[in-house]
Amino acid sequence: MSEKTEQFLKSNNIAYKLATYDYQGTDATGAADQIGLAKEQIVKSMLVKIKKIGFAMLLLPCEMKISPQFAKENFNSKLRMATVEEVTNVTGYQIGTVCPFNLAQDVPIFIHNSLLEFNEVGIGSGKKGIEVILNPKEIKNCLKAEEIE
Repeated sequence: MSEKTEQFLKSNNIAYKLATYDYQGTDATGAADQIGLAKEQIVKSMLVKIKKIGFAMLLLPCEMKISPQFAKENFNSKLRMATVEEVTNVTGYQIGTVCPFNLAQDVPIFIHNSLLEFNEVGIGSGKKGIEVILNPKEIKNCLKAEEIE
């Protein structure tokens, strides 16, 4: 786990555990299998640029696709994926290690409501091959994340 992530979790008194997986050639489903969670419980942290908002972090189930309809329904705006350079500059993390904790820049964070149905989810730790397992409601509360559908 990255030091930034560990600092954030400890300073917010968030209960968590760590799970490791072999990330070489592993997709989110493979990671889920290795750490004992359903793929619906694996969170992907995606930096996007929303026309009406600017940069934002989306916390979505790992297999969820972003479509123009998703953007319109949730933000009434178009959005695009951030470039590799934007991801690094805005989050402070490299692609493949992005997590929503202690970002380099403050951005609004949105969490998909289906994730809140679980008692625990796995989310990136800032380092490849390590997931942080925690209650998604803790993520929502400590990040002041807004729910989306």
